[in-house]
Parts: sequence; C-alpha cells; structure tokens
Amino acid sequence: GLLIARIGWRLFFIALGIASALWLLPWLKAMPKDEAVAESQRTAAAGMFDILRQRSAWGTFAGLFCYNYLSYFLITWLPSYLVRERQFSLTRMSVVSAAAFFAIAVSALISGWIADRWIAAGASTTRVRKTFTGAGPIIACSIVLVSVISNHTLAVTILIFACVGMGLCTSNLWAVTQTLAGPHTAGKWTGVQNFMGNLAGWIAPTLTGFVLGRTGRFFWAFAITAVVTLLGSAAWLFVVGPVKQVEWAAAKTSPKFGSA
Repeated sequence: GLLIARIGWRLFFIALGIASALWLLPWLKAMPKDEAVAESQRTAAAGMFDILRQRSAWGTFAGLFCYNYLSYFLITWLPSYLVRERQFSLTRMSVVSAAAFFAIAVSALISGWIADRWIAAGASTTRVRKTFTGAGPIIACSIVLVSVISNHTLAVTILIFACVGMGLCTSNLWAVTQTLAGPHTAGKWTGVQNFMGNLAGWIAPTLTGFVLGRTGRFFWAFAITAVVTLLGSAAWLFVVGPVKQVEWAAAKTSPKFGSA
C-alpha cells in the first residue's frame, strides 16, 4: 500500500515480482543435498485414491478450505473495507493490514513452538494439534465483530485478535497433514489438499463481491466468513481422526493411480 501510494501499481508489480524470487537464493544454499533413505526404513507410498478414501483427508481438505477462505477474504477485501467503510487513508489502511498479517505470522511462530514443546513434554499429538487447529478458527471467527463496531481502535484490536487466532492454526494444520500422510505420501496429500483448499481463492472474493453488490453492506460478507471459519474448526476437531500416520496397507499389496 505504501509503495502503490508513491510509485503506482505498475512499478509495484515489478518490485513485488523481483522481491518474491529472492527467497530462492538462501533456499538453494540451505536445502538438503542428500535425501537418500535407507531401503529398510522405506514404507509404501499411497496412491491418490488411497488418500481420497481417508476420512481424515477430507477433514484436512475442508479445514484448509475454510482457513483459506478467511485468508483470501483478508487479502482481497480487507483493504477495500478499510478504505470504503472506515474511510482510512491508503497509508493507514496499509499499516492496519500489515499489522493484521504480522499478527498471523507471530502467532504462527509462537504457537508452532509451543505445540512442539507440548508434544515433547509427553502430550498426545492428537490433543495438541487439534487444540490449536480447533481453537484458532473459533477465535478467528470474532472477525464478524469488526463490521459492527463503530469505534475504529476497538475494531482494529478485534481484527488483530482474530488474526492471532488464525495464526494458532497456521503452523499446526500442515503438521497434521504431514503426520497423517507420512514422509512418502506427504507430497501427494498436500498437493490434493492445496488444490481443494485453494478453491477458496476464487470462491471467497467472488462470493464477497456478490454479497456486497446485492446488500450494499460488508456485514454479511464478514458474517459468512465467520461461519465458514467456524466450520473449519469443526472439520479439524470432528472430521480429522487421530493425528497419527495412516497405515497404508492397501498401497503395499496393489499399486494405485498416482502411486509413484
């Protein structure tokens, strides 16, 4: 927002594109060089259909979709809301939006560390991961209050609080997937999960725009986002089963589609 206000969106696109590629330099230097696994330690890799037969897989798909719905709502419509409804300047909108995403980042970092320490202390992996992935969206659904509170400071505070809740889920949701899938199926599982989850990338902005166009108010868009976020909590808590590696017995006896 600060860059667009000063240099325009065209130069901003160029700057963003170049900056986004810089992460490749440290990654290429730090990435693991030897990924060989002892044959005795290898387990069967599941096929795509094996994954789709797992109830927990659909729980993670739904959980990520609901998480991404909120994420894409914030990316695509929060700036417009702050400018149109709150009458924030472009600069102020940029600061508030940045603070919201910074809250997600800090919350994800801290909650991920706490979760690992909790498990290392002897707690059940299922209990720990579901605590964060279940409680996080419940906190995040408080974002609906942002649209009904007139005081700007209080509304921004609630927005940051909702983003902290979102961060609680961020680092732990992928830990759930990787644990369930196991090392030789994690790539396929996360690939399908990302496909399903990122359907929210076009549904959330489109539905928000449609609702706003029909009602002329942001309230219902915030309300729908809150309900979807709450459904995400239910998916993690009640659809995903015990957080432990799935026994891919079927993959050992018969090859499946996509079981490379």
